[in-house]
Amino acid sequence: MAGSKHATSTILSTGPETSDENIAHNQDRVLQSFSADGHKLADVRARFVNQGKALWAGKRLLFILPVAERSGGANVVLDEAEAMSKMGLEINIVNLERYRQRFDLNYFDNTLPVIFVSEETKVSELLHNYDGVIATWCTSVNWLTPPSSREGFPVRGYYIQDFEPNFFVEGSEEFQIAWDSYSRYPDLVRFTKTEWTRALVREKTGVDCAVIGPSVNIDLYRPRRREEPAGPNSTLRIAAMIRPSSPHRAPKLTMEVLRDFYRAHHERNIEIYFFGCDSYDLMTLAVANDFGYWNAGVLTRPQIAALFNQVDIFVDFSAYQAMGLTAMEAMCCGAAVIVPQRGGASSFLSDEVNGLVVDTDSKDACLLALGRLASDEDLRSRLQRQATIDICQFFPERAAFNILSAMFHQRQLQETAIPTSSR
Repeated sequence: MAGSKHATSTILSTGPETSDENIAHNQDRVLQSFSADGHKLADVRARFVNQGKALWAGKRLLFILPVAERSGGANVVLDEAEAMSKMGLEINIVNLERYRQRFDLNYFDNTLPVIFVSEETKVSELLHNYDGVIATWCTSVNWLTPPSSREGFPVRGYYIQDFEPNFFVEGSEEFQIAWDSYSRYPDLVRFTKTEWTRALVREKTGVDCAVIGPSVNIDLYRPRRREEPAGPNSTLRIAAMIRPSSPHRAPKLTMEVLRDFYRAHHERNIEIYFFGCDSYDLMTLAVANDFGYWNAGVLTRPQIAALFNQVDIFVDFSAYQAMGLTAMEAMCCGAAVIVPQRGGASSFLSDEVNGLVVDTDSKDACLLALGRLASDEDLRSRLQRQATIDICQFFPERAAFNILSAMFHQRQLQETAIPTSSR
């Protein structure tokens, strides 16, 4: 295999296997999944749902989600919002009309009602219909201003998934909007995924956030049947997300590490898979195209789950990851993962226990970690098994419950305090 290729449909499918060896191997993966996400886990998830119903059933909640394309942040919001709907809340999503066509195409599997508005200012007209409203991006925090106090005043929340000023040039108007979003309203309920993001926001801006914890769709991302069993003579498959539009994901470094690894081990049966962008975007990185890899392109969530079920290793050599959702998805599917030491991955991954942590400032350190996983089958298998077990505790119902606790328990305290403070 030389140069860039498109991923075949085989690796993105979950078709049946027929050989005795494959059947035995796949049964082991399935049993491992059941042991991690079995009756006990189902009971825990049900308790979160039932307690959520007891506390908040009938509440009306609006998520402001102005997105057109699939993204990890939007995926998480929709998964957790769906979990809230199971708790008896009335959940609505509001998006912009100009995004409707792309949103409907990319989120064809969305089950939640979506309200499309012609412009941002129209969002404020909806607020009086809800008990709570949650912004999911820095610019949408400004949309939480009701047109008048007479129309009601919902609890206002901000779902902080990263330190948004990092995405803009310091001193620019966009940078200032992102910076100001954290303290835009005195009653704003701020919550975030990890302690790392919480600490960064507090250090930079002086405001605090509740930590709701990471989550991943463990119903979609889970071990399934593989087309080829793992073993000493099997193909070693490695996957990485490459997205040049997100510089913090270090797309060029990621390609260079995998190129150098492939060149050093070309005699082995190795397959490298990229996803997240088209082949044209890959070429913009100006990395020598003289090594074997497949580019699967931009994938749907079911396709990513299928890909992860066919790979042995997933690498994330980003400069940092505020949470690291893609690594969580890979862990759910049974891949051994490498994550950057900077960021919030420590909230779900322990080095040498259920994955490897690497200093991504060092290309040599990235190569060394990948080399260890590739050459040490015992290490790789141990990390894979433990990852599949550990990651199941991060189901969406838990984070959804924590969001609702942050939103409505805080509001109850504020309402209780009003008579005292007004005397």
